Amino acid sequence: MYRPISVLLSLLVLAACATPQKQCIAKASLPLRKAERKAKEIEGNLERGYAVHRQTILVPTVDLCKTRDGAAYRCFEHKHRIIETPVAIDAEEERRKLAALKIMIAEEVPKVALATETCIAQYPE
Repeated sequence: MYRPISVLLSLLVLAACATPQKQCIAKASLPLRKAERKAKEIEGNLERGYAVHRQTILVPTVDLCKTRDGAAYRCFEHKHRIIETPVAIDAEEERRKLAALKIMIAEEVPKVALATETCIAQYPE
């Protein structure tokens, strides 16, 4: 299965199992989590000096398959492979983005704390 789709399906299954309180908190904290994830990515790019572009490709492979009665035959299958390519960055622009994200994160933290308290009050466990 295509990896991002399998990850998405796993998250949907977990979200369906989560309590209403946990779903509420997850929804309220989503912008903060996205900003923190992006800030971490930018910090990694600045540390390395370049960004990493990830691309999933299908690689045809020859495999040994079996029929229902157990007879073996050669078959073609496709496997997923991730290729990582370095990409040049503008370090100054990345620092500006990071600074803006840190301001946003600082503003979001109290909002998420308040929203979490509201979720707990609204959906006690």
